[in-house]
Amino acid sequence: MDPVDELLLIDTVKRLDEALTNALGRIADLEREAAARGEIDARRDSLDIQTAAKGGNFKHYLDPGAPADENDRLLAEEARNFINAGGVLPEGFSPRIKAMAAATESLLAGGAPPAEVK
Repeated sequence: MDPVDELLLIDTVKRLDEALTNALGRIADLEREAAARGEIDARRDSLDIQTAAKGGNFKHYLDPGAPADENDRLLAEEARNFINAGGVLPEGFSPRIKAMAAATESLLAGGAPPAEVK
C-alpha cells in the first residue's frame, strides 16, 4: 500500500469512528428522553386470555399510561381480528368491547358508521 492510500485509509477510519460515536451518543440521548417520558416501560404490559378450546389464546398488549378509551379501541381491534381468525371470545368478555369490534367490522364491510358505543 502506498503512503497516500494509507493516509486516506487512516482518515476514513477516523471519520467513521467519529460518525459512529456521534450516532451512539444521539441514540443514548433519544433513549434517555423516551425513558423520561415513560414510553419504554409503559408499552410492556399485556393481558393473555386463555381460550385454547375456542380458537387459541387472545393476547392484548396495552399501554397503562394511555387513556382508557385508547386501550379500549386497541382491545376492540384485537378482538375483531381474533374473531375474524376464527377465535371465539370467552364468556364474560366485555360486551362494550364486543360491540366496538362489531361496529368496526361493520364499517370495514361498507356499512354505516357505527353509533357511539357505551
